[in-house]
Amino acid sequence: MDLLCSSYQGNIQQYVKQSSKIILELESVGILLAPNLLSFTTLGILMGDPKVHQYVKLLNLNEDLVGNTEKLLSKIEDFHNNSILQEPQPHSSASALILENSGPFKITHYCANGKRNIKCTNHTKEECYAENPHLQTPRHNKRRRPLPNHNASAHVSTAQALVTRREASPTTQDLIIDCGATHHMFNKKKLFLSLIEIPPMKVSTGDSSSTLAATGLGTVKLTFYEKPLILENCLFVPELNCNLVSLLQLFDKKVIINWCGHHFTLESKGLTIVRGSIINNLMKVKYSTPQAFLSKVSLNHWHQRLGHPGPSVLELMGLPIDVLNFRTCNLNKAHLLPFRSHFEHVNLPLDCVHINLVRPITPPSISGF
Repeated sequence: MDLLCSSYQGNIQQYVKQSSKIILELESVGILLAPNLLSFTTLGILMGDPKVHQYVKLLNLNEDLVGNTEKLLSKIEDFHNNSILQEPQPHSSASALILENSGPFKITHYCANGKRNIKCTNHTKEECYAENPHLQTPRHNKRRRPLPNHNASAHVSTAQALVTRREASPTTQDLIIDCGATHHMFNKKKLFLSLIEIPPMKVSTGDSSSTLAATGLGTVKLTFYEKPLILENCLFVPELNCNLVSLLQLFDKKVIINWCGHHFTLESKGLTIVRGSIINNLMKVKYSTPQAFLSKVSLNHWHQRLGHPGPSVLELMGLPIDVLNFRTCNLNKAHLLPFRSHFEHVNLPLDCVHINLVRPITPPSISGF
């Protein structure tokens, strides 16, 4: 309150600006005051000034203005400006002398509508273009620029994007936060959770020859460092060379941006939702999209998951059976071949060789095979 009182020095416009600035600073740090308290404090300060006493007294009776400090300050400034315009302006002596010494006005008469004006003395009746239009030398019609069609502009919707730098091969997983974009714009349908078709909407860029057009509108879900972010009212622009997120749209969601060197963060409700880097004067963010993978299920996979059923059971389940080659089941049916405990004597190496065709199985069977 002391700040509001000390800021008034007899200048209404300066006081309104200072008061609005003080109120915004208080709101930015989380200090909220009752609107009635601020309004009555402002009216009490201005009531002491005889220059504004009359209309301040009238504003005090308006309940709507007393309940809204911003409207009250704006109304005070309007009343003050109107009172200045209504004050009589003194004329200087120099301007009075000019008006007194100015000569009589010269009246010029013209001929028009195919009739000669008898008061016109700069040409004769035979030279009158109004009665003799064939005597007039044809003039070259200069091209006039067509007037803008204001009615047509109401039916055309456009979006804007600020193209700051064009890269040779932008990374598909890089997202650029554009301070000049009016909408979020993406170039792939798979990024959208929901998408509806719209009439082609022109996208204006820094390149006058650009023919970008948005053909869809929907919602996009992005994931930054395992934290999802839902972006609504996103435009689908197929020919866009990189995905853009509008910084203005993020500000509408009360998102705060913090800078630290070549890095920045976006915070919402005290939580960091986006971390990015400034590369080539562009605010870039790495992102990922939720994906679902469908693995190719083979017959062997079903055989193992279902407890190693036989071919007849697999056919009963309707599974396609091409080649039955289940290695685990084949090894399970293998047995140790009997051989004599005594061998005949051999004379040369490798005359008799015993080979394990299966190799050790993990885990081993009861017999150790």
